[in-house]
Amino acid sequence: MSESYLQPSANHPTMDVDAAASIAQKAATGAPVSVVDAYGRFLGYHLTNDSQPDTNVKSGPGAATLFSSIQETPLFKSRAAPFPIILSTGRVLGNASDTIANPIYESTPYHFGTNLPSSGGLFVPIEYLGTTFSNGQVSSAKQVSTVGSVQTLSSPVCMTGFENAAFLMGCSGNIFGAPVQIGVNAANVSAISDSKEIMTALGAVPDEKLDNGRVVNPFLGLGASTGFPAANDAELALLDGGNGGENIPIFPFMQKSRAVDVMIVVDASANPGNYPNGKAIFNTYQKSLQPGYETTPFPTIPPPSYFVSAGLNKRPTWFGSTCVSQPGNVSTPLVVYLPNYFVNSPTNTSTFAGSYTPESTQGYFNNGFGIATQNGSATWPICLACSMTDAQQTRYGNERSSQCQSCFDEYCFVGQK
Repeated sequence: MSESYLQPSANHPTMDVDAAASIAQKAATGAPVSVVDAYGRFLGYHLTNDSQPDTNVKSGPGAATLFSSIQETPLFKSRAAPFPIILSTGRVLGNASDTIANPIYESTPYHFGTNLPSSGGLFVPIEYLGTTFSNGQVSSAKQVSTVGSVQTLSSPVCMTGFENAAFLMGCSGNIFGAPVQIGVNAANVSAISDSKEIMTALGAVPDEKLDNGRVVNPFLGLGASTGFPAANDAELALLDGGNGGENIPIFPFMQKSRAVDVMIVVDASANPGNYPNGKAIFNTYQKSLQPGYETTPFPTIPPPSYFVSAGLNKRPTWFGSTCVSQPGNVSTPLVVYLPNYFVNSPTNTSTFAGSYTPESTQGYFNNGFGIATQNGSATWPICLACSMTDAQQTRYGNERSSQCQSCFDEYCFVGQK
């Protein structure tokens, strides 16, 4: 992006005005709004296209693109496209800080919810995200839609149109809720606070809610006895996973119900020096050790100090039960860990960079390609194939080939030395 995605530009001169119009329309339906709505609209200009443009208000690209609409795309229907999952960390209201104990919410084209182990999983069809529920029953007497007008009805109905794709991306990337980094309200986010139109649209929002991705809690009244921290909260407050220490979206794939054999984990965290030091994946491992998370097994991960001293932050490493015991032990998934590190171009730009030169963008592509191919290594594609098929070969009762064994010998983490 040679132009900032957080500022109006020659190509998008009315971006802030359009975002303000979207926020005002959404607020008029009674739905909660915040800085994240503006951020989501800005992302929409660059990352989404309208399949059904909103004719009710001038609101810009992506304003009417719903995440559930992916269900109807031909490639998705034919299983020729990936299955997208957008993650957000849930802020525990009243807590002084965000930690790995915070619940993680996932949005897919089909559902929204959390796999919090103690609650057995809480989910709602994503089309009805924004509906007011109580104890699992629809309790709102107002039909509201963010892509239409308000209708007041005499019986409870469901809200539709809340699950805007760009808004969910904004919740997932919501760094505005990180007080240590950029402050706790919109006044600290100049790209948004400089817009009179946006700040006017957000004028009635209390400061303590300005930096949350605000979603009506569909699980109100549920899970209180099993430890769901938002059971009594009218709203969920959604943030970037990095706020809770988990930058890498691994958690959905740790669920036994998904039966994942191998995860290819790309870590682009901005630790000291703006390169990863293993902290994010170590935090996910720490989360798996918490009481109640026994159903989400995860390989042993060393702490960042060892990660750096052993050079694990500058090369691929495989983590998993099959690495530290006899071949065939698949009690945890195999994690193929690929950190971002310098191969041929610097890629340690600050998280808060809003634009990139064409040269810098090309450098990211070149460096990423270098990492993905291990600089054209002849054996790396073979080893990657071995990692992907190892668990299935075990189920077939086949022994690991000598070629694959050499790959596991080279890349497996077998414990701190």
